[in-house]
Amino acid sequence: MSSDDTRLEWYRVADTKDVPPGRVKTVTAGTHSMALTNIDGDFTAMDNRCPHQGGPLGEGSVEIGADGQCWMH
Repeated sequence: MSSDDTRLEWYRVADTKDVPPGRVKTVTAGTHSMALTNIDGDFTAMDNRCPHQGGPLGEGSVEIGADGQCWMH
């Protein structure tokens, strides 16, 4: 352990079964709201606030294009 007293805090926010493929789930870790996504078994956690319109990403949906690109709306 380093002499730095900074430590990470870990929060259990969901099980993998709680976020089905193609879905978004809003969770809170401490005081931070996040949107969890499951895209074909790849899980991602991101800030729950949309950088473009400011709305909650966790209330949106995941769209996957024919080319494999994905986006949230």
